[in-house]
Amino acid sequence: MHRPSEQALGPSLLRLVTSGMYDDPLALYREYLQNAADSAAETQKPGRVEIHLDPQLAHIRIRDYGPGLTSKEAIDSLIPVGQSTKNAASHRGFRGIGRLAGLPFAEAVAFTTRADNDEPPVRVTWDALRLRSDERSGKELRVSDCVTVERLQADDVPGQYFEVEVRGVARYAAGSVLNRRRVHDYIAESCPVPLSTDFPFREQVEEHLGDVLYAMEVSVDGEGTVSRLHAGGVEFAGGRTDTFKAVETFDLPRIDSSERAAAGWIAHTSYLGAIPKGSGIRGIRARCGNIQVGGERVFDHLFKEDRLNRWTVGEVHILDPRILPNGRRDYFEPGPHLRNLENHLGAIFRRLAERCRTTSATRTRERRFAEAIADSEEAYALARSGYVTAEAARHLIEQDLDRLARVRAALCSTEDWDPDLLARLETVESKLTRFQARRGRPRLKNVKPEDVATYRSVFRAIAESTESRRAAREIIEKVLERT
Repeated sequence: MHRPSEQALGPSLLRLVTSGMYDDPLALYREYLQNAADSAAETQKPGRVEIHLDPQLAHIRIRDYGPGLTSKEAIDSLIPVGQSTKNAASHRGFRGIGRLAGLPFAEAVAFTTRADNDEPPVRVTWDALRLRSDERSGKELRVSDCVTVERLQADDVPGQYFEVEVRGVARYAAGSVLNRRRVHDYIAESCPVPLSTDFPFREQVEEHLGDVLYAMEVSVDGEGTVSRLHAGGVEFAGGRTDTFKAVETFDLPRIDSSERAAAGWIAHTSYLGAIPKGSGIRGIRARCGNIQVGGERVFDHLFKEDRLNRWTVGEVHILDPRILPNGRRDYFEPGPHLRNLENHLGAIFRRLAERCRTTSATRTRERRFAEAIADSEEAYALARSGYVTAEAARHLIEQDLDRLARVRAALCSTEDWDPDLLARLETVESKLTRFQARRGRPRLKNVKPEDVATYRSVFRAIAESTESRRAAREIIEKVLERT
């Protein structure tokens, strides 16, 4: 047994540890996985992490198979608070508090580790109940009051590993941190895991970013390796889908050197509108050490219309070590290097927003063209129906041929006109051009012969005054049904 640190926890630090730095309990997974990534990256080997959830016991176990810690390293690094020796320039976590992220949501957090087969594992346990009790009482608390250290038997454990146990998860947090699907999706969205093999531009992104995309093999309850949530495209309500059509990669320069301040990618779609909330991919995201900073709205302030950020899919990976995530990891600490990054991103986002608007306008225009073509098909049906005289039918056809000529001119004046739409237009034009009005059509249903001329005169007025040929035909047929 080793004597824990006599470090005193002041009121501010105690409140931070017991109340939590993060609003979302799921953030504890990010904190523990980023520590695992730092540890594995030092060995220059792929990291492997196994997560096991036990909702009945309200228990979480996160084990990584990295180099582990010796007994001395465990005591020196797992007990002091806010005294991390990590280098902010090269490590994902560096403030010395993140490992305690599970304390606000549990009764205890235990760390068990060893670095060598020749020594037994050591366990450091933090008593969260004691911490909260003393925080409420206002008593001065020392780390030694709430931490225990013990050596364990080395039965059935790896030679090198590091394990976190979050025990007695609070009921209000259990709905998220013990929910397998939510844990899986959170890790896929936020943590350093590989891009999905279903993402069509995976190879291009990996080639552009290189080692920046360092990823670990993470499994949740043995259900296979977690990968990022980007697949073949975007799914909208009502069964609509929009595929990823191209990827754009970019590099952003530093202020004072030729090195990259950041690198990123944008997956272009047809920009049908705002991507559904909860997709885990919408918005241009920020990542540092391949771990997400903030969420889908992190760069909203750099868009002139922040709603357009919800139309996009992409990432910005921060490479300049002078651009640091803030304590809550929801944005970055201010400074000239951040301003330089924002200036370059602002230019990219302006072009992206313009692409969204242009694509939306083109789609709206093409929808109007399609509606005009469909209505001309209705005009053909109306002209052949016998509801109007031969002369009126020819007049309708001439009107719609003029309309289609205008649609053709407008359609062909756009750079990216739809060839399928043009082919459909040509088919309708051909039908209208070949139309021959025949005289002596059968009398109108339910209309006396002596009244046919009057009805056809009224129907012609309806056809010529109604904006939609379909609507005109429907009105005429309703009149005939009631006659």
